[in-house]
Amino acid sequence: MKYFTEKHNLKVGTKDSAGIDLPAYLDEKIKINAKDYIDIDTKIHVEIPQGHFGMVVPRSSIGTKKHLALQNTVGIIDSDYRGSIRLKFFNYGNEDVTIDDGEYIAQMIIVPYTSVYLQKVDTLNELSETERGTGGFGSTNK
Repeated sequence: MKYFTEKHNLKVGTKDSAGIDLPAYLDEKIKINAKDYIDIDTKIHVEIPQGHFGMVVPRSSIGTKKHLALQNTVGIIDSDYRGSIRLKFFNYGNEDVTIDDGEYIAQMIIVPYTSVYLQKVDTLNELSETERGTGGFGSTNK
């Protein structure tokens, strides 16, 4: 996977790590107040191979030690996106926390996917029947 950065490099923790660590690009250390949101730009641009997407999630240490969560829980970076990866965090803790320039705050996992052909049908009966049917939450618990 190709990437461009002006300042901080991407990092993979070990040869068996699934996630690519994403750093914060900051002019100076920032404070995130308790129960507040903040936008953090990584200024990382990527070229993800076709047939794959980048799934962005917080690093476990950001959640457990700093009580930060991504506002949208999971971010999707499509293979044709070339803009900077930006992240919006929520401090769900009761104390203010700080993020340093270059601190690795999220990770991106490259995931293959299958493109699908969308076909709208005119009636619900045109969808195939299944054992589950219309059973929703908890319907498969027996």
